[in-house]
Amino acid sequence: MRGCLKSRNICAGPSRHTRRRFGFGPVNHYIGRMSPNAARLCTLKGDFLYDSDRYVDNQRYDTPSLRQYDGGEGCQVVVPYVLDVSGIKYVCIGRLHGVTAALSTPKGRAFGVLYE
Repeated sequence: MRGCLKSRNICAGPSRHTRRRFGFGPVNHYIGRMSPNAARLCTLKGDFLYDSDRYVDNQRYDTPSLRQYDGGEGCQVVVPYVLDVSGIKYVCIGRLHGVTAALSTPKGRAFGVLYE
């Protein structure tokens, strides 16, 4: 029973809070775990536009249909979590001196990846 409650609330809690606070729900999920079960639960129960719980590439891609468990059709769009852009504030404290460096570093790296 406890596992069932946990799976029901894994994505519903933050979604309820965001809806109450801002009037609309979140459009993506990032749990920080690369669990296929967590991705499936969030895809089925969260109604998210995309998933950011992947680290394998810098460009977006589609996953095979995770909605098949619910009988629905379609793929889940994945926009990978990129440390250079999303988590740079946690790891680069000593290297970035000022706002200009903090903004130009991720922008330059992201452009370089997309340009290739």
